[in-house]
Amino acid sequence: MEPRKTSYIDAEIGRSIRARRNEIGVSQVELAEYLGITFQQLQKHEIGQNRVSATRLYHIAQRLGVPFDYFFRNVSKARPRASKAAQPLKVPVQNPSRGPGRRSRTA
Repeated sequence: MEPRKTSYIDAEIGRSIRARRNEIGVSQVELAEYLGITFQQLQKHEIGQNRVSATRLYHIAQRLGVPFDYFFRNVSKARPRASKAAQPLKVPVQNPSRGPGRRSRTA
């Protein structure tokens, strides 16, 4: 299995974490200890190599004194052109005049 490529969102969130951490003078070691992870794991979050879970991002926001959505403020600015994978899914819609198990159409 080939390694996952860094998403621009993962990288942007990581840059925001690092920028805010540096802005208020918190070391990687200090933040990592607060989160209960190694500083190497935090480094991977900051470069976007590892995704940050919602729970961990919430705790990072608390420690760094910012709202949760702070880390997403530059995501839409950096967003590349939408790929096929980012297109909305076609969800089957059940025709109310037909019973269950009948053929449905795609919206």
